[in-house]
Amino acid sequence: MNQNALWISFDQYRFVLGMEWRLLDSSEKLVRGTLSKLRREGLEWYASSGLQDFVGICSSIPESKKPMYSAALHLADQWSSGGVELFVFGMPEQRVAVVALNAGRPVPGFDFIGNMGEAQSLIEEFEAMYQGTSVRRVGDLGLLADEEQLSAQTVFDQPRAETKLKQIPSLKALLITVGFMVLGLGVLAGLYYWQIHERESLVIARGKAPKQSGFSLLEISLVIALGTMVSIGFLYNQSQDNQISNAKVQAGYYLTVNDAVGKYMLTYFDDLKVIPPDCAQVRLTAGGVPSAIASTTNCKFTSGAASGVKSPKNALQPTVAELKTLTMLDSSFRDGFLWTTLNTVNSPKSTPCSPNCTTGTNPAATQFVNRIQLWCNGSLLTGSATATCATTMQLKSLTFNSQPFAPTDLGSFFKLSRNEMLSTAINVMGSNGFMSLETGLDSEGRGMLYG
Repeated sequence: MNQNALWISFDQYRFVLGMEWRLLDSSEKLVRGTLSKLRREGLEWYASSGLQDFVGICSSIPESKKPMYSAALHLADQWSSGGVELFVFGMPEQRVAVVALNAGRPVPGFDFIGNMGEAQSLIEEFEAMYQGTSVRRVGDLGLLADEEQLSAQTVFDQPRAETKLKQIPSLKALLITVGFMVLGLGVLAGLYYWQIHERESLVIARGKAPKQSGFSLLEISLVIALGTMVSIGFLYNQSQDNQISNAKVQAGYYLTVNDAVGKYMLTYFDDLKVIPPDCAQVRLTAGGVPSAIASTTNCKFTSGAASGVKSPKNALQPTVAELKTLTMLDSSFRDGFLWTTLNTVNSPKSTPCSPNCTTGTNPAATQFVNRIQLWCNGSLLTGSATATCATTMQLKSLTFNSQPFAPTDLGSFFKLSRNEMLSTAINVMGSNGFMSLETGLDSEGRGMLYG
């Protein structure tokens, strides 16, 4: 449910609602390359959390006036008690604001301002996502169960500077400035040589040299050299930042799918916890063709189907397409990667197959793989029978790529190597995803990690 960001005025303060929230690398603050990428996407404003690893963004804001403050960050900064929280307030012109927080940070997709019908749909989606979770509900419309009454006028008051929106700098404007600097140096050099020519003419006319003044040729050369060095340094840093941003975007794909799988596990936990654990076996391998799971008939859940929801073919290995069908992922999300992959990992052949299912090759489709394992009291469950656990049942997932990337590009002065970009992406993902890569230095990268 996307809409343009709007600002709402409370006394002399302007609070912006309707921002999109994205997770950045938690080990690095916002960098120029990240902001440049956002600018290329047509975005103009951003606001960031204290650690600058979580950023809210939006395009043009109608009738924007500085200063403006992020409503979601303001709620997180001054009104959050931690945990999962939902804020719903009535706004001018019969609009409704909906903001969700988790651990004091905005929940992506739940920074909203719109009409009552849209707001109620978003509230229902939130309640379904966090069913069974302790939720603090705050508002002034009486739309929420166990609602803690607070008025919007009380809540939206005296924001701190840390919640202020900032404009994303324009790379075009910066390049124009650098261009004018270089042009100015050229004009200065031209004036200098014109001055020398005029003085030489005076020498010829008067028979003596006038008193010299102004910049020497050495000084002009040094200025031009320094200008060139600054330009090269800027281009180098810009190139490095853009490539690091590219790696972060690739990592962001993994984090997006991983978050969708987490939402899926929360929604269908009761169905998933009784599926045979062997359904989690990922039948992919480098070399040869693996055998398929003996039977996937019992790998589907039933209660979802009973309520009109189609179960994934293998509920412990939901595909991106199946997550999109279940509305866990946006319908526009692409099941693919920014970088080229190899074609060295095989998957089982369908039955019947010819000449037989155990010889030849059958390259796996290049896509995301999501594996959900069942754990009981800290131990991994196995077996083809219905899963049972007398104590605590846990679901653990892993998101990774079916075909490995090939870090063969050695890079150059202006270009990072593919291995460096892979390392950057893996650091961003942390334990939330796994990138398989083909390298002679690591035998595990040749497919050994596929179950």
